[in-house]
Amino acid sequence: MNFFKRKFLDDLLAEYEGKHISLYMPFERESDKWDVNRIRLKNLLTAIEPIWDDAVTPFPAQALRRLVPDGTDLMAGETAVDRPGQGLAIFWAPNFSAAYYLPFGPEEQAIVGHRFVLCPLMQLLQETGEFHLLTLSQQQAQLWRGDRYHLRALTVKGMPDSLEEELALEDPERQLQFHTATGTPGGGQSRPPMFFGHDADKEKKGAVRRYLNEVAEAVDNYLSEQTLPLLTAGVGYVRALYAEVSDYPYLLEAGINGNPDDKKSADLQMDAWQIARPVLAHKKEADRDQLAARQHTDQVVQTFAEIVSAATYGRVQALFVAPDSAAPAQTVWRQPGGKAATGPLNELPDATPADLLDEAIVQTLRHGGRIHMWDRPDSDANGETPVTAALLRF
Repeated sequence: MNFFKRKFLDDLLAEYEGKHISLYMPFERESDKWDVNRIRLKNLLTAIEPIWDDAVTPFPAQALRRLVPDGTDLMAGETAVDRPGQGLAIFWAPNFSAAYYLPFGPEEQAIVGHRFVLCPLMQLLQETGEFHLLTLSQQQAQLWRGDRYHLRALTVKGMPDSLEEELALEDPERQLQFHTATGTPGGGQSRPPMFFGHDADKEKKGAVRRYLNEVAEAVDNYLSEQTLPLLTAGVGYVRALYAEVSDYPYLLEAGINGNPDDKKSADLQMDAWQIARPVLAHKKEADRDQLAARQHTDQVVQTFAEIVSAATYGRVQALFVAPDSAAPAQTVWRQPGGKAATGPLNELPDATPADLLDEAIVQTLRHGGRIHMWDRPDSDANGETPVTAALLRF
């Protein structure tokens, strides 16, 4: 089972025939608490079955149970504690099913409706931003894509072999070796990376530059249509050389110093996020500045009805949502309306604020808008603090 990532979002935004089920629950990782997971799921299924009310498709209890890990899906030698997930999100429709680990424990919820409910995923759907990380070591050059929670390796066409192999192939008789920082005798401070061989530094530097040119060409081609920030991890000498040969316009000067082979991917992700975060926050700040500048114009709306209507027609550029506004009204419920409804959701009398917020989020994402958590919303002209606000494109 995978962690939920934004790349899975399109599957959940797609339209499927028939009724949809969305389940959210905390997930106990310890082996002696697996029964707690089973009991939670059983209780949610028991509660939601009475509102299924579908004469064509039987209630899919067994299919939903099979989506929940029971310990047998763990890799050999891995324990449940190794899984960092604290929650589960489970989705089922007649022609689609999926389950994902979540990096937080959601409130228990079970929803039947005409589409999947995504509001509980809001903190993962918000524009936290993504970045690329290029790790450069003697062993390999590896491109990664990351965000606030994850880091995954990418396969880049044309990426050269390791620096060590490239140098050996270029002139094996010289036995030119590049060493990353190593400790000095007696346990003193580490010394900077050095070359050992028979040639002068100029030739050695040229060999590394040629290798990094190949890396940069492959990476630049891969990222040719990207605008995400790229940062590098490696010893300072190599990072500086790479900055000289790369043509990627969004390469950051800041990066992670030291041999990346000495770090776990989780540590690389955390270090990279701390560097990329302020850069990525710029987009949110730009949206907030526009929101403030247009606060009393027709390009900002703050009622659920107006927001849902605008989002449905693809007018929402950015949706700002207060963190506590996503709290469900109840644990189990059925969405109002449906594909055959006589009017939009915001016009249905039985639509709750939770229904309207979820509809606003889904429609905003379907039309390429951004979601931002509104940490400290300002008060409006009446001294009231809005729960949501939408910045419109037109």
